[in-house]
Amino acid sequence: MNPRVAATLLIPVFLPAASVRTPERSVTPVAEGVYVIRHPDPSAGWVHSNTTVIAGERGVLVVDACFLPSVAREDVAEIRRLTNKPVRYLVNTHHHIDHTAGNSVYRDAFPDIEIIAHRDTKRLIETRNPGVAKRWADPNGPLPKSIAQMKERLGKGQTEEGKPMTAKDRADTEQEIADVQRQMREYAAYRQENPTLAFDTEMTVDLGKRIVRLQYLGRANTTGDAIVYLPAEKIVATGDILVHPVPYAAGGHPVEWLETLKKLAAMELSIVIPGHGEVLRDKKFLNLLIEALGSALAQMEAQVREGRAMNAGEVKIDIDDYRKRMIGDDPLNLTWWNDMFLRGVVERGFLGIAR
Repeated sequence: MNPRVAATLLIPVFLPAASVRTPERSVTPVAEGVYVIRHPDPSAGWVHSNTTVIAGERGVLVVDACFLPSVAREDVAEIRRLTNKPVRYLVNTHHHIDHTAGNSVYRDAFPDIEIIAHRDTKRLIETRNPGVAKRWADPNGPLPKSIAQMKERLGKGQTEEGKPMTAKDRADTEQEIADVQRQMREYAAYRQENPTLAFDTEMTVDLGKRIVRLQYLGRANTTGDAIVYLPAEKIVATGDILVHPVPYAAGGHPVEWLETLKKLAAMELSIVIPGHGEVLRDKKFLNLLIEALGSALAQMEAQVREGRAMNAGEVKIDIDDYRKRMIGDDPLNLTWWNDMFLRGVVERGFLGIAR
């Protein structure tokens, strides 16, 4: 979820094969009884998590519960079409609400479900997420202000850049207003549902002729990031440890994240399901991220050690070659790269290096 790209961001762009935008819902089988659900973006500057469905003979395990409860209900209906087995487990890979808001939907649909998370994630869901949901629904919060600004632009017939609105600009703005209003309505009715089981380093779930391992490899996007690994199929759902095509570093732990990524890359993997973005069929993007992050941290460490950077604002890093290879020149991808990756690596990485 992007805290800096405003919900009013409307940039008409060509969407390449790899984009931060997800325009359509899709259900992709990646192995027998294993499916990845991707969700269309709830609004222009916000995203849903990917949801992974893993079915065994005795039941189903689901990974992450997306951003809007209504979309989680669509997923539950989809799961019931895919299998007649009940969902026995829901894993929250980390606490961010775009991965956890649908917890209550799964509880309503499957009353005996166990919701599993790393111990830190369980604590953060319990303590932080109610306030996040409250801010989304706040009639005096940022979303009503964004709606008012968009309505003002409609009245003036001007884009955010002050240019005359085209018919498409007007339609996009009207759709964005409707999308943000929907988010507010859903969060006004939000019900918190906390994890019921927690683990520290590893937990094994037997679904019936299908073993699933939940593992904590170290800090990354949060303090409690978990992966969900199918050892027989060599499939991993990473949560936001890995996001494609723009990784998320805002609020993260870049120094430890690098080591966590290396542990992930050392595993036998044939399919990598990122927290957001398309399914990856090899480790190429993962290894490229390791190189990019390693280069950024090495440059930063040298500047700190030599006294050339006394604070994050003085850090200068150049990983533009990696940026081109990872996201190309798409302008929306670039906005998210600067905001969600580069800024976070510098600001959070400096704290980790300088301490």
